[in-house]
Amino acid sequence: MLNLQESLNRLRRWRASSLANTFALQAAFIAIASIALVALMSLAVIYWVEASTQHERLQEKSGRVVERLEASIKVVESSVTALANNPMFMTALLDSKGRDSYVVPFLGNYNFPIAASSGLALCDINGTRLAGTRSPLSNCHPDSALFKQVMVDGKTLRELALLPNGHLGWTVYHGVVFGYTGTVEGVVVTQLDLNDILQSVPKDLDLSDVALQRTGSTEVLVGVQAAQDAPANLQQASAALFKDQPEALPYPLEVVVRDRFQPFDNKLLPLGLGYGLAGLLMVLLVIVWARRVSRALIAPLTELTNTAHQVAETGDLGIAVPKTSAGEVAQLAMAFEVMVNAVRISESSLEEKVALRTAQLEQSQATNRDRTEQLNAIFDLSPDGFVSFDAERKVTFSNLAFLRMTGTEASDIIGQDEAQFSGLLASKCLPESVFPGVAALRLERKNMRDDGTSAQQVRIRHCLIELAGPGQRVLEVGIRLSQAENVSQILYLRDVTHETEVDRMKSEFLTTAAHELRTPMASIYGYCELLLMRDFDADERKDMLSTIFRQSELMASIINELLDLARIEARRGKDFVLERLSLDELVNEAVAGYKLPAGREAPQIRASNETLLVRVDRKKIQQALLNVLANAYKYSPRGGSICLSFLQEVHHSVGRFGIEVRDHGIGMRPEEVARVFERFYRADSTGKIPGTGLGMSIVREIVEIHGGEVTVESKLGEGTTVTLWLPAA
Repeated sequence: MLNLQESLNRLRRWRASSLANTFALQAAFIAIASIALVALMSLAVIYWVEASTQHERLQEKSGRVVERLEASIKVVESSVTALANNPMFMTALLDSKGRDSYVVPFLGNYNFPIAASSGLALCDINGTRLAGTRSPLSNCHPDSALFKQVMVDGKTLRELALLPNGHLGWTVYHGVVFGYTGTVEGVVVTQLDLNDILQSVPKDLDLSDVALQRTGSTEVLVGVQAAQDAPANLQQASAALFKDQPEALPYPLEVVVRDRFQPFDNKLLPLGLGYGLAGLLMVLLVIVWARRVSRALIAPLTELTNTAHQVAETGDLGIAVPKTSAGEVAQLAMAFEVMVNAVRISESSLEEKVALRTAQLEQSQATNRDRTEQLNAIFDLSPDGFVSFDAERKVTFSNLAFLRMTGTEASDIIGQDEAQFSGLLASKCLPESVFPGVAALRLERKNMRDDGTSAQQVRIRHCLIELAGPGQRVLEVGIRLSQAENVSQILYLRDVTHETEVDRMKSEFLTTAAHELRTPMASIYGYCELLLMRDFDADERKDMLSTIFRQSELMASIINELLDLARIEARRGKDFVLERLSLDELVNEAVAGYKLPAGREAPQIRASNETLLVRVDRKKIQQALLNVLANAYKYSPRGGSICLSFLQEVHHSVGRFGIEVRDHGIGMRPEEVARVFERFYRADSTGKIPGTGLGMSIVREIVEIHGGEVTVESKLGEGTTVTLWLPAA
């Protein structure tokens, strides 16, 4: 294998060394192909002639086989016909004694004119065998339909019947007709074993096998193979049996003969050697002739090639182009000279064009880099999430905002198709607010483009999904279709959690406020209606008016506190006047201005040993403190002291001071403490303690705007402690 590869490499190098070698090698290949074609055509002609000749010989032999079969069958049928027409057969049918005395011995010793196995039987009209040869083929076949038909019309009929030995027998039914009446009194049945008749044919005609077939069929009825080791390449021919006498057949039959087909026999080796030697000699002559001719033809081209190499190596465009004689090479030399002149002229301008084009490309690349950096910066800084898909609708890009929103990594989604991406995003949503899929958004977007918008389409185009992770973000998802080559669609997501929460809180606040205002309004409306419709005595009228006054006062209090809370939330401390104040002074002023409930003692103030300075709005902090004091008195209806204390601590490395308000009232359960800052929530469910449920909400808003914190501790039946923490100044 290595020697062959090395030889092929040498041949390739020799061919590539010069154009003359290439031309010679191509000519050699053409010569080899021509010789191979001539050889194949010669062998094909020899094959066709041999095949035609052998087919003619087989056709002639098949005719001889047919003649032999026809002759054998005719001889047997002629002798049987003569016997059937013999008067002694008729006598034998009628006279049993005479039959046993001369017909039975006669047929028992009767020999057919041919040597093939055969049988003959004399049968009565019932199919009983009366006499016959000693051959096992001497049968009447009374069950045959042909036997019964011969008994009716007396005609001679034939069929091919299966013999006991498995062979096929030529069976002839010949009626014995009584001459005086013309009636059929019996049947002479003759059988020939066709296998025995065909057995001698291959030996005599030197054939591989002989077969008898039904015309138009390939099924072999009778076949004899002379050579058991006959090769597979057989040729065959066929001839019809009794072609001129179709009535002498049970059905159309033909004889097929086959023989070995060896068109070349022992001639193939001499032919191959002859063609090989002639071809080798011709190839050598062609190579030598082609090299000489090609060298003479390509000499001018070689000179022109050397000139071109000199120009290419030195860059000298002043080298003279060699002059050649007329022809294609001369035209090539002229064209080369024109090209050199053109290169001389355009060399200077080409350098300028290259420099200009290079500058343009650099400027374009710089512009593209700037634009790419700008877009990357925009996408990175954008609070909205973006996901782009390529022409095959696979994810190719996602910005940082999308990854932060959904808590995914870029490697988890890059390369996914839209179905996989949709499944991933849907798995991160709550079941009641799941992502409908990119395909659904795209379909609705196309429908909007074609048919206009509708409420349903707008909802699908900008659908809201809610993530199941911490914080339960609410995202608005939309899609933008693109006709760009590398971008088919862009999915964009906007975090609307705050807007959604604000809308929910507004709806909840309005519902609760309307409910709280409706309660006193219903009392006012009801009592006013009673006063207008009926006359009451002075005490009842005074009691109703007192109720109307109290409910009006409650409703005014709710409205005022709602306005305070709305103003605090809206301005977020912009109207606060911050001062550096002493916490002791601030608390004492608030307590001094507080109107105590009837029969209750003033709160106990435990003064601090140090001056506690805070930077706060005096009025707002006093408002918050008074709300806490009011709750302390309201939720300790059975009395008990109210204590105010001052605390100080360091919280997260920052110092802060606290105002602790402790009562000994009804207290609250833990679940009530957790809801104490909710608007309109009141721990007292009996309705006996007046209030709006907004006081603690206002306290927390004021303190938190100051940067502080409100804490609540309470035990049911023991009391409540509220601490207002404010940063130290």
